[in-house]
Amino acid sequence: MEKYEVVEENVGYGRFAMVKLMRHRETKHLVAVKFIPRDHM
Repeated sequence: MEKYEVVEENVGYGRFAMVKLMRHRETKHLVAVKFIPRDHM
């Protein structure tokens, strides 16, 4: 995750996950990344 920086902390969330808007540090491309806590896996 060192290649990305957080742009928006909480874009969306659901029962098991949270979505953050992130930017690739080199290319500046925006991506949505889903974070799922380990206890829900």
